Amino acid sequence: MMIVLEALDLLSIITGDTPRPSGRDQGVYKAWQKSDLEAQAAILTFCDDANIDTIADSNTSNEMWDKLSAIHSDTSILNQTDTFSRFYSYGIKEDQLLVAAYKELKRLAKEIGNIGENISDKAVIAKIVSSSLRRHDALRKAWASAPIGQ
Repeated sequence: MMIVLEALDLLSIITGDTPRPSGRDQGVYKAWQKSDLEAQAAILTFCDDANIDTIADSNTSNEMWDKLSAIHSDTSILNQTDTFSRFYSYGIKEDQLLVAAYKELKRLAKEIGNIGENISDKAVIAKIVSSSLRRHDALRKAWASAPIGQ
């Protein structure tokens, strides 16, 4: 969404860096209002019904953005809790390759890193080993016999 808004030269409108001008200069005000409506339309195209309900009473694209950011920001407590939960409750699916599981867990670990916490590579591997299926018993045995610190 950020790329689209930046490409449309609307990012400063939604972030509030270009605030609503006073109504003294009607030309400037109308240009800002047009840009704000374009930004609102762009935001709405990315919203599902739940998000539309969240921003329905907003008067500007900046208000919309602030409400959506409070919910979907990587730093919101809801997203932090959800990301940690997805990592720690992760289970390898029956038809999933270990490489795909590793990539998914690394992505979750990176998301956790983006919110200021660190998940080590060893923790990712340990999660794969602990959530691996019976068909991966050889992996568990190999991991259990690996020298500490290696």
